[in-house]
Amino acid sequence: MTSQMRRLTLTCVLLGAATAALADDLEAAEKRIVEAWGKHKSMSAKIATTNHMEMGDMVMDGKGEGTLEMQREGDKQFIRMELKNAMTRKAGGQETKTDQAMTLIADGEFAYTSSDAMGKPVVVKSKIDPMMTSEPKALLAELRKQNDLKLLPEDKVDGQKVFVIEATPKEKKASPGAPAKMVLSFDQEHGVMVKSTALSEDGKPVNTMTYSDLKYDVKIDADRFKFKAPEGVQVIDSTGEKP
Repeated sequence: MTSQMRRLTLTCVLLGAATAALADDLEAAEKRIVEAWGKHKSMSAKIATTNHMEMGDMVMDGKGEGTLEMQREGDKQFIRMELKNAMTRKAGGQETKTDQAMTLIADGEFAYTSSDAMGKPVVVKSKIDPMMTSEPKALLAELRKQNDLKLLPEDKVDGQKVFVIEATPKEKKASPGAPAKMVLSFDQEHGVMVKSTALSEDGKPVNTMTYSDLKYDVKIDADRFKFKAPEGVQVIDSTGEKP
């Protein structure tokens, strides 16, 4: 065996070992995340979002803030998320500003999304998507269906150590503005996702959502998770749609 072949063989062995180690590290990190979140029954937090999208000569920027309340009873997830977002759209030398409001309520069985853009309220009833719950086990399992997951070096968010997991689509999406990958940060102590960032093909943030002022095992009134449609507003039922 020549020295060049020996070096190539050694490189392959080392790469294989490194890949196996990364897989083991990802599995270990996921286990710790799930176990940490499993110690809590409820949580509340403040939310901040930023959006930036460029398509040709059109540029869209947005900033939002809101609150999140979550509670778990057995396998059922109860959620209330309220967000207000201010969007600015620039295209063709013109600028348009809009304010949007959204409330998501999951009652353990179904999710109800109420949105209000330009004064027109819309309510959609849907199945509870694991991506909306932030419950780590279900969320990561859902992501894994269409993405390759990779553990990145640990980081800190607001001074707290986090596990960082990158999700890259197995198939590139043709839809305009679709993120090239997502980066999720999970609080190591509590197992909660405290930051998510969607990145464009060139690695620029398209959407970032961060959680702050997190409180665990707080008492939340059960009425917070009960949905009542606003008077005169039709509820669009999408529960029968195929995923």
